[in-house]
Amino acid sequence: MVGFLAPTPTKSIVNETVNACNKDASLAGNHMSRLSMVEFILMACDAIGSKQLQEQLATNAEVKLTACKMLQDQEVFLALAKDAFGNFVIQRMISETPIDSILHSVEQNSLQLSFDRYACRVVQKYINFASVGQVQRLLNEKFAGYEAQIVQNINASHVIQAVLDKHVPNVYAPFIKACVASLPVKAALEDKFGCRVFQSCLERIVRHCSNPGIPRSDKTSAYELLHILIVPILRDAKNLAENEYANYVVQYILRCEFLVLQRSYIIRNSILHNILWLSQGKFASHVVEQAFVYADPYSLTAMFNEVLDGYMQDMHGRDALNIMLFDQFANYVVQRMLEIAIEVHEGKRAGDRSWLPKIVEHVKRSANNLQRFSSGKKILTTLAKYNI
Repeated sequence: MVGFLAPTPTKSIVNETVNACNKDASLAGNHMSRLSMVEFILMACDAIGSKQLQEQLATNAEVKLTACKMLQDQEVFLALAKDAFGNFVIQRMISETPIDSILHSVEQNSLQLSFDRYACRVVQKYINFASVGQVQRLLNEKFAGYEAQIVQNINASHVIQAVLDKHVPNVYAPFIKACVASLPVKAALEDKFGCRVFQSCLERIVRHCSNPGIPRSDKTSAYELLHILIVPILRDAKNLAENEYANYVVQYILRCEFLVLQRSYIIRNSILHNILWLSQGKFASHVVEQAFVYADPYSLTAMFNEVLDGYMQDMHGRDALNIMLFDQFANYVVQRMLEIAIEVHEGKRAGDRSWLPKIVEHVKRSANNLQRFSSGKKILTTLAKYNI
């Protein structure tokens, strides 16, 4: 293929075609339908030429026929699919006329295409137009044995995201199960791209299961997949909360109204008795914040009691709330606690009205030192706003 791109005379012919198309759009189809294979490749891989080809593919049957013939050559197909501009030509071919030969080429080469920066877009486009059976064959046959590598890859993970966006859980359930069999859920969630795939998967499953318009019988596969994913998360939520990627999944579960039982389980088994430690973590502090916001009354009371009365003073005479007030991450948790305590004091949320005066006492005792920090000033401003 490299040899195809070398001759300067061919380059000049392509330039002439591009220039002719720019001068008179009506001549574009005539020029393009007479391109040789080398000229077609060069034009498809040219920024302007690619756009002109795409325009003609949408309206000119002769150009479309020429392109189909060219793309039957697998070397040409792969070269364009992996090119920064050529991939758009193939995408347009798929969206304008999903020709069997092109869809077949995508399917046959789907694994290597999925790992490529540009070609993965071709596979994503294919997924939008392929039948359910074709997508299942892609996932269960072409990707078999590579599930873990795919979800953790910067490019291939987008292909799975496209499947999740387009299809119901029973289509991709076998793929996810095979992935979990070779890659523990915890390991996937601690990976930048694996985390995105698994969180998207959870979100789609929840959306499917909570849809009242879908019969219960059509949700069996989704519930089974939800169980497979959620159990390892519940079992290791504390460690996941401290991870830079996995913490987002834990936060999602805490926010999700469909997963209220799982939310309570995480709070009671992973966050309670660990609030001071987790609050001082860069990532876990966000999880603790969400836990306070979405906790049920019983769990919320236990969390407040832990922070306000559940820890002994350290060697410097500081209790938990004092430590958190001046910590770069935990102070955000205190701000959230203050907001909730005010809501409780105003009767907007269930809880103990004594929480607010206890927090205010700590804040006022440390007011001078808090003034030195932007976070401290924010807490003091909140108190002033409510005339506390």
